[in-house]
Amino acid sequence: MAAATPASPQPEASSRPRRRPFLGAGSIDLSGSGSGNLGYHRTTTPDGATQQRGFGSDLTLSVARRTEQTSLSITQSIARNVGTTSLGQLAFGYRTPLYGLLYGSLAGPADTQLGIGGFARGVSLAIPRRNGELDFFGATAQGSDNQTFRVRGIRRTVDLHRGRFLSATLVDAGGELSSARSRIADLSFGEYAASRTARVEAA
Repeated sequence: MAAATPASPQPEASSRPRRRPFLGAGSIDLSGSGSGNLGYHRTTTPDGATQQRGFGSDLTLSVARRTEQTSLSITQSIARNVGTTSLGQLAFGYRTPLYGLLYGSLAGPADTQLGIGGFARGVSLAIPRRNGELDFFGATAQGSDNQTFRVRGIRRTVDLHRGRFLSATLVDAGGELSSARSRIADLSFGEYAASRTARVEAA
């Protein structure tokens, strides 16, 4: 009787761990939000009054990649008002449990107080803190006289729970080609509820 042929040895499972993708194994989320404004606008100037009917709308598109510990997002805004279409700046965000980075258009409690239409372009570093976060930011923006400002600031936001928050901001802005300077201390309190939204700000 012929001897039985031994079974072929099974290959051992690789003991090397699978390589994790650079951006993680999370899903990719697509989202969009927008609003519209249909109105009859009347503007009065020293030269007289003008009236105009118009429809304005804006749309914000976002692509995000989320994992257990990180999120990476790209945001683009589009606005149309009385026949004019404009594209906002691309904004890139990256967050981890230890820090968050944002590049693009920066907006915050003290931005409008500068009289420069907010921050056109900048970088923000957010560090989580107890009941909120601490932000350091730097940006450039153009004033109403077409002068470019360099802006530096720090912001501390505290979550008061039940839809309330408190934010304190210090901003220093200086003209790039002149001695123009603006220093602002800003304190803001906000409350968000199902039936109302309130905000009080002092600078």
